[in-house]
Amino acid sequence: MNSFVLVLLLGVLSFTLQAKNNDNSSINISADKVFIDQKKGINTYIGDAQIIVDNSQVFKADEIKLIFIQKELAKITAIGNKNKPASYQQNNKNNPIKAQALEIVYLIKKQFVSMKGKANLSKQDNYISGDIIEYDIKNDLASIRKLNQEKAVIKINQP
Repeated sequence: MNSFVLVLLLGVLSFTLQAKNNDNSSINISADKVFIDQKKGINTYIGDAQIIVDNSQVFKADEIKLIFIQKELAKITAIGNKNKPASYQQNNKNNPIKAQALEIVYLIKKQFVSMKGKANLSKQDNYISGDIIEYDIKNDLASIRKLNQEKAVIKINQP
């Protein structure tokens, strides 16, 4: 009976985890459901998922996947929907970045973010939107592509 109650409670409560990556970065995770495939190196978090890396990068989505290569976090994929897109936020003191899209893919080592589907990216007073946005964080370079008839929008405020 006690094990049944524990399983029931775990099914109702949201999942929260704090972990360390191989490079000593901290990863805080919360989600309604968790699926871990250690052989493939894929952790999937479903339902109101949130991943915080080093208290500076925040991913929120319906579904978030962490991809590990040789036990090191290599890629984060956040998948949203039309009503609630996936979001990414990097909290730099000088240049905070905010992004939303139906799908956001972040490549850790390259510091590269790809956003697909009703994507938008803002940094300080600058704003871009389009079907696909690719942003190289390290080199501060962005590209915008369109797939449909939707226009790409760029708003740049010069100091």
